Amino acid sequence: MKLIFLAFLIPLALLGSDSLDQNWQEVADGKNGLNLLKDIHELTRLVDDAEFHEFIEEYEGNRQWDDRTFVDLIERSTQVEKTVAEALRLNVWQVEGFYTPDTKAEELDVFKIWEGVQIVRFQKYLISSKPMEAYQRAHDLSQSGLKMMSAKGGANHFLSGFFAYTKGLKLLDTLESNYPSTEYEDFSVSKETLKEYYRDVIRHEYGSTIKTVDYLVTRLKDQGKYSEYVLDVHATKEIITEFFQEAFDNSFREPSDYTFESRKRIEIMIEERSSLEKLKTEESFKNAAGLKLLTIFNWNPENIWELVQSRSTQHTNARKNQPQ
Repeated sequence: MKLIFLAFLIPLALLGSDSLDQNWQEVADGKNGLNLLKDIHELTRLVDDAEFHEFIEEYEGNRQWDDRTFVDLIERSTQVEKTVAEALRLNVWQVEGFYTPDTKAEELDVFKIWEGVQIVRFQKYLISSKPMEAYQRAHDLSQSGLKMMSAKGGANHFLSGFFAYTKGLKLLDTLESNYPSTEYEDFSVSKETLKEYYRDVIRHEYGSTIKTVDYLVTRLKDQGKYSEYVLDVHATKEIITEFFQEAFDNSFREPSDYTFESRKRIEIMIEERSSLEKLKTEESFKNAAGLKLLTIFNWNPENIWELVQSRSTQHTNARKNQPQ
């Protein structure tokens, strides 16, 4: 009976635009911007993205601009900057599949270097009294962040893109405070646009979690350790679907109105079935590993939106409070 129920439950959860279904766009070879970033991943060995942030922090600390270090950073990042700029001109930026634990998102390593380049270039233009050139860097950084956020990827894609998007807005605030008489176009997007990108995160994490269950089963079978008493696959997928569907439904509400009945119930089940006392009985042991799997993916996706909400609110308030 359980198998029949599950056969209907998971497909029904994947129907309609307000569901966990991830709609992939057909991407021709070489036409996906993220693929261009992956192709140059070996260049990340030439420069660490942390170097850019350390450089800016040092400048902000002593107000001494080191041109030699600046030139060195830019020269080592030339090909990365050129390739990302080329990729941004493409219409398609999209993660092309779900992830398992051994997946490497190489495009993110390249993108973080791009972020650093735009930030140091912005600062260089700012201290060189070139506000429009600085504006272009803030704009490009923010728009690239939106591209990454909309890539239908997981939480790491969203957060990396969100950093670039909000950093661009913060740089714009800095520019406006330094050159208040110059007019700049505001490139912020609506809350609903951000929420749609956020829902893609939930969809991707759901698909990746389901795929990871199958991945785990394959690994256990290869090791000769698989048993339905270790991992009840169907029951685990049922719980995962319920868990992410609740997160998805909450995404249409304001964070203060979120409800977590499914999460609370699952957390209790994990605690009960993982305890040594409960594991003494066969029935309690069944699916203990499957429930434990959820703790690995218990990344609280709604927290991402709370982060978006708080930073967006801070940005809006900062702009409102600026002298006219």
